[in-house]
Amino acid sequence: MHFIVHASAFRRAPETLSLTEVWNIEEPELSPIGVKALGLLDSKEFAHQQLREEAAWGGQALLEFQDLQDLTLPKEGPFFNVNYLFFEALSALRESIVSGLNGQLHAAFAVLRSAVELFTFHYWWKKRLQNTDTYKEFYDWLFGQRKSAPFANVVNESFQMIDLPERELKKEELKKIYSKLCSYAHKPLIDEAITTIRGGNRPSANPGVLEYWLRIVHSTQRCLLDLSIGNGPQSLFPVQLLRKFGFNPPVGLFFDHSNYLSIEQALGADSVVTYRRHYERKDPPSALLDWFNSLKDLSDEEILASWENEEQIDDGDEPFEERVFMRYTIFKAKMRVTLGMFAYERNASRLENLLRDVKG
Repeated sequence: MHFIVHASAFRRAPETLSLTEVWNIEEPELSPIGVKALGLLDSKEFAHQQLREEAAWGGQALLEFQDLQDLTLPKEGPFFNVNYLFFEALSALRESIVSGLNGQLHAAFAVLRSAVELFTFHYWWKKRLQNTDTYKEFYDWLFGQRKSAPFANVVNESFQMIDLPERELKKEELKKIYSKLCSYAHKPLIDEAITTIRGGNRPSANPGVLEYWLRIVHSTQRCLLDLSIGNGPQSLFPVQLLRKFGFNPPVGLFFDHSNYLSIEQALGADSVVTYRRHYERKDPPSALLDWFNSLKDLSDEEILASWENEEQIDDGDEPFEERVFMRYTIFKAKMRVTLGMFAYERNASRLENLLRDVKG
């Protein structure tokens, strides 16, 4: 299988961040309308530059949660596909963005609705499987041998199982945006119809339509970000992974400063403060962070030595910070691709046995 690698390695927030950079959208994927839309979004003619930035950072923040997807081994049975819904949700989000840029907004909203369902079901199942000995119930559902729970129930239970700050978004916001997206999968009201908003049925790079689309994308991503943070509050407390583990960090446990930068940009300064205050003395993440801080720091030499089994890079003359930044970016990209491949694996018995042997 071939995967698009969504691997960011920000040292600081760039002045601007585009949707094409976030989702690795290449020119052949864009129609002439898509090319015009991008030009309009980047021009002074488009009066909602902040909204464009918020939509870009919201998508980037969700992509960072690839690094908090773990592979916990149950006592028996398969386990690789437990992150399938998450990676399929990211794929749907990307497809929605490409469709939206190309002027196919009705289709874009329908796919965005699918992304919401996939994302929510992912975290719902992860919580349900957290302390089980086997993932059979999940696999029966995934492969159509078990009926699906009503989505409204899944939303309710998903928010009951997490602890969000009182001031922040809750399930009602997600239900509201989901209801709007459902309109485009069923029957939009006349005032909601893309033809009405566009002023005709001819696709075009229309500033008013682009604003309408970006507001829905931003609101949807913001709800999904809340759900992600509620399931992984350690994302708000970045750590220096290399200093404790070198290039062999544990999978799905911590965010580094590059991960966190995108969360900070997407939430905004006020919400970041609210979230961090809410979680700083709670478990998670406090016990996890205490364990991390109790570990011995590695020297610069020990960190670089932990790369010895990976591909060789001729950068001995570069400063230490540059050398580890390059290697860590490569490592992160490889890990995200590996997790994505595992998520879609249908016959993983050999790999599962290998991992069990390593663990044992």
